[in-house]
Order: sequence, then structure tokens, then C-alpha cells
Amino acid sequence: FHNMVERAFTDDGLSHEAGVYHWFTVDPMMKFVEKMDRLGIDVMSPRFKRVFDGTLANTPTGVIGNWKAGGYFARAYKSYRDPAYIPTLKNSSNRKHVYWPPQGMSEAEVIAEEAKAPEPLTNNTLQKSNGYLWLREQSDKGFRALSINYIMQYDRSELDRLHVSLFDPQRVTHEVHRIKYGSPMAGMMKKTYGHNTVTIDRKDQKALPSTLAAFLDRDKLPAA
Repeated sequence: FHNMVERAFTDDGLSHEAGVYHWFTVDPMMKFVEKMDRLGIDVMSPRFKRVFDGTLANTPTGVIGNWKAGGYFARAYKSYRDPAYIPTLKNSSNRKHVYWPPQGMSEAEVIAEEAKAPEPLTNNTLQKSNGYLWLREQSDKGFRALSINYIMQYDRSELDRLHVSLFDPQRVTHEVHRIKYGSPMAGMMKKTYGHNTVTIDRKDQKALPSTLAAFLDRDKLPAA
């Protein structure tokens, strides 16, 4: 487990293909955490915290609304007591799964902790290890976010880089999408840097590294 904590995630806290397979790495690890908890062994090391922090940073607003992920963050909050997890705990709760407030926490403690919880992310985020970049802007027309990936792909292994996803504030672009394994269309797919790329020679694009040439970290019109 500790070897996975160290080697299955980058320093940004994200596993390979963070859009999809990141969760396939986190899920069995959290099941192992639960088993160890029942044996009275806490394996939630300080190094593992970067996984939860990096996951939130790789979202439009730093908040996740998924009951299953909410369970992971509830366990993380128990160990790390990071108020940044509270919006996700609230947003992931439903009638069946209540992650906030935790059992046993007094009303005064709940109020004190909620006062520390951050507002939704509005600053730009650059995750250098994965090459994931989030440009965020609170404009006169509302919140917008743009994600770019220039090192690691978000999805599968079709190179899948150098494309963007726009949130306004909900996702309005769908370049990243999935074709079912075994689908006849899968045989037509080639490895390209951006989705929806038309090829005329039925060949993969040549694998070339890409680097971030410029990053304008500013409140209005951030750019990369």
C-alpha cells in the first residue's frame, strides 16, 4: 500500500489518466484503508494527503459532488482535518450517505470548522508533474474555467493531449469521450494529441513531448 502511495501518483497527487483511471487506483486503496481501520491500523500517511488535495485541484471549483468520492474524502478528513474537504463532504451527501457533519462532532465544532472552509476555487492551478492546467476567471458574466493537459492524457492512452475543456460553469465542451472496449469504432481510432482529429493515412501521430511555453497567471483573461 505504501509503495502505491509513493509510486502510483505523481507529486501532484494524480494517477495516470486522471480523468478516469485515477479513480480505479484510489478505489481499491481506500478499501484497503477500511480493512486496516477495522484492524486498528491507520495507514493514512501524510504523503497520501496529496492525492486528495490534487484531486480537488483537478476540478473546476475544487468541489466534488459524488457520494462515492465523498466517502473517500470523509475518511481523509478524519485523518487530515483539512477544511478544504468540507465543501465536497457537503456536496456529496444525500439521504443515504451523510458525510457532513461527522458523527460525534459538536455543533460548536461544526460551526468553527465550517468557518475555515474555503470558497470554491477561483485561482489558476498548474500541476506541473501531470501537466494539468486550470485557468479560472470570475468575470462579469459569471464563473468560467478552462482545463488544458500538455503532458499526461486525461483518458485512455490515445496520447490525448493539447486539447481543452470549457466550464461555464458546467461543462460545455465534450472533446474527451469514450468508445466502449470491443466497439468496431475502436479499430478506427489512432493515437493523436487532440480528440476529433481526422487522419488521412491511418497512422498514429508521432509521439513528441510538449512543454508549457507560457503561463499568464492573472485574475482576468488568464492564458497559457
